[in-house]
Amino acid sequence: MAANTAVRALEMSWRSSKPRNARIVELTERLTRLVAVDRDADTAIIRYWNPSTQKVDYIKTKMHLTGFVLKKGENTGYAFHYYVDDQKEGPLPSTPEWPNPQVWELKSRNNTGFTFPDGEEIRVD
Repeated sequence: MAANTAVRALEMSWRSSKPRNARIVELTERLTRLVAVDRDADTAIIRYWNPSTQKVDYIKTKMHLTGFVLKKGENTGYAFHYYVDDQKEGPLPSTPEWPNPQVWELKSRNNTGFTFPDGEEIRVD
């Protein structure tokens, strides 16, 4: 029996300002697609691309992107966070102490959206 090689259609949207640099857009969409394929998702939401975030205590963080991948029909979802190298060419290597990407399961809210682990709500239209 042949392996199932069908590719699920992926609806992808940006919930942040789309970067002007086409290479960064391609990298972001490629990494998002990897998480979506891994979780068998049909919808991907790119939540944030941040080239130089500063935390409250003003410690500079690594470049990263965050988003969500969802299986709308099954009402399941995952949040993900990818750290990107300084040249914006690919993800940083994953280690046992620092997995890349980091993925968290989202909690469903009665078919109206999801709740992020910190309580933030995500509406799915």
